[in-house]
Amino acid sequence: MYHACLAKFSQNLELRKLLFRTKGMFLVEASGNDAIWGIGIWKEDPRSHNEESWVGTNWLGEILDRIREELWVKPEFQAEKEEIEKENVETRIMFLEALKN
Repeated sequence: MYHACLAKFSQNLELRKLLFRTKGMFLVEASGNDAIWGIGIWKEDPRSHNEESWVGTNWLGEILDRIREELWVKPEFQAEKEEIEKENVETRIMFLEALKN
Protein backbone atom coordinates (compact mmCIF):
# COMPACT_ATOMS: atom_id res chain seq x y z
CA MET A 1 0.00 0.00 0.00
CA TYR A 2 2.86 2.37 0.81
CA HIS A 3 4.43 1.98 -2.64
CA ALA A 4 1.10 2.38 -4.43
CA CYS A 5 0.28 5.57 -2.52
CA LEU A 6 3.80 6.92 -3.00
CA ALA A 7 3.52 6.39 -6.76
CA LYS A 8 0.04 7.94 -6.84
CA PHE A 9 1.00 11.13 -5.01
CA SER A 10 4.40 11.42 -6.69
CA GLN A 11 2.84 11.33 -10.16
CA ASN A 12 -0.35 13.34 -9.70
CA LEU A 13 0.11 17.08 -9.14
CA GLU A 14 -3.43 17.83 -7.96
CA LEU A 15 -3.51 14.96 -5.48
CA ARG A 16 -0.05 15.87 -4.20
CA LYS A 17 -1.15 19.47 -3.61
CA LEU A 18 -4.19 18.22 -1.70
CA LEU A 19 -1.93 16.01 0.40
CA PHE A 20 0.45 18.93 0.99
CA ARG A 21 -2.49 21.01 2.20
CA THR A 22 -2.82 18.57 5.10
CA LYS A 23 0.67 19.50 6.36
CA GLY A 24 0.49 19.82 10.13
CA MET A 25 -2.63 17.66 10.28
CA PHE A 26 -3.01 14.06 11.39
CA LEU A 27 -4.74 12.04 8.66
CA VAL A 28 -7.36 9.48 9.63
CA GLU A 29 -9.25 6.92 7.56
CA ALA A 30 -12.57 7.15 9.42
CA SER A 31 -14.16 3.99 8.13
CA GLY A 32 -16.45 1.94 10.31
CA ASN A 33 -15.97 -0.98 7.90
CA ASP A 34 -12.21 -1.13 8.16
CA ALA A 35 -10.28 -1.68 11.36
CA ILE A 36 -7.04 -2.44 9.52
CA TRP A 37 -6.49 0.51 7.18
CA GLY A 38 -8.96 2.73 9.04
CA ILE A 39 -9.95 3.45 12.62
CA GLY A 40 -12.95 1.12 12.60
CA ILE A 41 -15.30 4.01 13.42
CA TRP A 42 -17.27 6.34 11.13
CA LYS A 43 -16.35 10.03 11.18
CA GLU A 44 -19.85 10.88 12.47
CA ASP A 45 -19.21 8.84 15.61
CA PRO A 46 -17.97 11.14 18.42
CA ARG A 47 -15.37 8.50 19.34
CA SER A 48 -13.60 9.21 16.03
CA HIS A 49 -12.18 12.40 17.58
CA ASN A 50 -10.39 10.50 20.33
CA GLU A 51 -7.56 8.21 19.22
CA GLU A 52 -7.90 6.18 22.42
CA SER A 53 -11.44 5.22 21.34
CA TRP A 54 -10.44 3.86 17.94
CA VAL A 55 -10.90 0.17 17.33
CA GLY A 56 -8.71 0.15 14.22
CA THR A 57 -5.07 0.76 13.35
CA ASN A 58 -5.38 3.70 10.89
CA TRP A 59 -2.56 2.30 8.78
CA LEU A 60 -3.72 4.25 5.72
CA GLY A 61 -3.63 7.52 7.64
CA GLU A 62 -0.15 6.71 8.91
CA ILE A 63 1.06 5.85 5.40
CA LEU A 64 -0.33 9.09 3.97
CA ASP A 65 1.25 11.11 6.78
CA ARG A 66 4.60 9.46 6.05
CA ILE A 67 4.33 10.01 2.29
CA ARG A 68 3.38 13.65 2.76
CA GLU A 69 6.48 14.22 4.89
CA GLU A 70 8.75 12.41 2.42
CA LEU A 71 7.45 14.30 -0.62
CA TRP A 72 7.44 17.62 1.24
CA VAL A 73 11.25 17.67 1.41
CA LYS A 74 11.94 16.51 -2.16
CA PRO A 75 13.56 19.26 -4.27
CA GLU A 76 11.40 18.44 -7.30
CA PHE A 77 8.29 19.45 -5.35
CA GLN A 78 9.74 22.66 -3.88
CA ALA A 79 7.52 24.99 -5.94
CA GLU A 80 4.35 23.20 -4.79
CA LYS A 81 5.55 23.26 -1.20
CA GLU A 82 6.18 27.00 -1.41
CA GLU A 83 2.74 27.57 -2.97
CA ILE A 84 1.02 25.70 -0.15
CA GLU A 85 3.11 27.45 2.51
CA LYS A 86 1.74 30.81 1.27
CA GLU A 87 -1.84 29.68 1.91
CA ASN A 88 -3.39 30.36 5.27
CA VAL A 89 -5.06 27.54 7.18
CA GLU A 90 -8.55 28.70 6.20
CA THR A 91 -7.68 28.47 2.49
CA ARG A 92 -6.18 25.02 2.92
CA ILE A 93 -9.27 23.82 4.76
CA MET A 94 -11.52 25.33 2.08
CA PHE A 95 -9.79 23.22 -0.58
CA LEU A 96 -10.09 20.10 1.55
CA GLU A 97 -13.74 20.75 2.44
CA ALA A 98 -14.55 21.06 -1.27
CA LEU A 99 -13.74 17.35 -1.59
CA LYS A 100 -16.90 16.52 0.36
CA ASN A 101 -19.11 17.88 -2.43
